Amino acid sequence: MKMYPISRRAVLVAIGGLLTVLSLSGVALAITDNVFSYSTPKTGHLALTPAAFTPADLSKNYANNGAAIRPLAAGQYCWSAPVNLPQSAEMSVLAVAYHLENGDTAFVQFYRQRFSDGVAPLIVSETLPLTGGSYEVASFPITNASTRTVDNRRYGYHVYVCMTENGAGVNSLFRGVRVTYTYATAGD
Repeated sequence: MKMYPISRRAVLVAIGGLLTVLSLSGVALAITDNVFSYSTPKTGHLALTPAAFTPADLSKNYANNGAAIRPLAAGQYCWSAPVNLPQSAEMSVLAVAYHLENGDTAFVQFYRQRFSDGVAPLIVSETLPLTGGSYEVASFPITNASTRTVDNRRYGYHVYVCMTENGAGVNSLFRGVRVTYTYATAGD
């Protein structure tokens, strides 16, 4: 068997060529830096199913099978869930999947709570439109430039959803929330 020695220089040239091809093709690289940066911003979607939500009032009767939350009697029902996004991500849209009928009402609120004093300014606060008996996804743009950039050093984020069931049919459902965002790094 004949052996063909490969010089160290040939190996380094081959690795350098591979890295050049990858960088020109838009692949993200983090070889010597501690920040993993993408050549173009990426779009991400954080989906929060009902399994992630906890009730605001444990005395209320509701059903949560992980895919949908359904009030089981008349009254107002509220749930909240944490929102965990990469540092410096730019949030653009909050979407809510739900089903309202029989004159039931619902609203969604998206907060960022400051760690230093607990103050929690609203990012989004919207009443959900009636669905006419069908499943819907309502989308709300996040437009305030002062609150749309994620700052995990100073804030925690959570979403709060409430439904008021009138008791006529107990058929309204909450099916989840999705936050759309862009990011240029893999966090810090």
